[in-house]
Amino acid sequence: MTYRVSLLSHPSVPTVRGLRRDMDRTLEQLLAARVPAHGEGDAHAIATDVLEDETGWTLVLDLPGVAAESLEVLAEERVLTIRGERASRATTEGTRVLSAERRTGRFERQVRLPATADAEQLTAELALGVLTLRIGKLRPAQPRRVPIRTAVGGESMTEAPTTEAMSG
Repeated sequence: MTYRVSLLSHPSVPTVRGLRRDMDRTLEQLLAARVPAHGEGDAHAIATDVLEDETGWTLVLDLPGVAAESLEVLAEERVLTIRGERASRATTEGTRVLSAERRTGRFERQVRLPATADAEQLTAELALGVLTLRIGKLRPAQPRRVPIRTAVGGESMTEAPTTEAMSG
């Protein structure tokens, strides 16, 4: 007698599929990529790594052949936009292009920033065809002691003595 066991019927498969779906959805929300080529909506991906540490996020984008002068990085209302243009390769007269896989033209990528991102701390560096963007995290609000003013004799306001002044 032979028994056949299907892995697809294993009880954990729906859980794994759901986990994968949730991970894909989370990544899509983080990157929210939109990259039109030549302004025609022909979307293609810019290879991007997103890293996080305790001080902020680092985005690393592969942009070979893109000059810094043709790049623009904007942060507005929690959306980071990277725009640029990759120039097409000039060919000499009498040269036939046999294969052209490298994309040229205008591109744009948008990334939604987390609520804790501090766009004022945004820096950008382009080196060897790799654009590195660094976005700091907002510092959590710190408690602040507020002096209490009191009226003396109904005329002027003076600060009430603090606990430090009273104990000394």
